[in-house]
Amino acid sequence: MRMKIFIMSSVLYFAIGFLIIMMFDMSLYLKSLFIMILILVNGIFKDYVLKMNHFDFFKFLNRKNNNI
Repeated sequence: MRMKIFIMSSVLYFAIGFLIIMMFDMSLYLKSLFIMILILVNGIFKDYVLKMNHFDFFKFLNRKNNNI
């Protein structure tokens, strides 16, 4: 389940990133820098997703705001 979440979010993340690259006229240096940042952030996100506890994730989604 965690790997499925990671793969789907990575594909969406890179699709949005490459769409931004194609929309704007940037130099080759800026495009390569942007791609390196995409890969770096994706690696950090992978570490977070694969190390998270499955129960805690759904507990976080179903939390209730007790401050109101």
